Amino acid sequence: MMRVLPDQQFQGTIQFRGTPIPIEGSWNESAQQITFHSPYAAYSGHLTIYDDVQIQLRHLVLTGRLRMLPPSLQAGEYGTWVVAGV
Repeated sequence: MMRVLPDQQFQGTIQFRGTPIPIEGSWNESAQQITFHSPYAAYSGHLTIYDDVQIQLRHLVLTGRLRMLPPSLQAGEYGTWVVAGV
């Protein structure tokens, strides 16, 4: 679930292994750049959105850099992250 706030800001939750985790961030539509953070990680990258009209689904693809934060057991680790969702 996402809630859009003024000035291209948003808040919401993501599901991780069945547990909802709060996130908040910002979105620059003209650059298709998105950044967000949770209590466990920070993400910066691009969001691509495209509609598949034949099957009536909207696809969201995140491609960017993820950095793990304390109290995560992987704190200090980072890497690239590609996520696709509908």
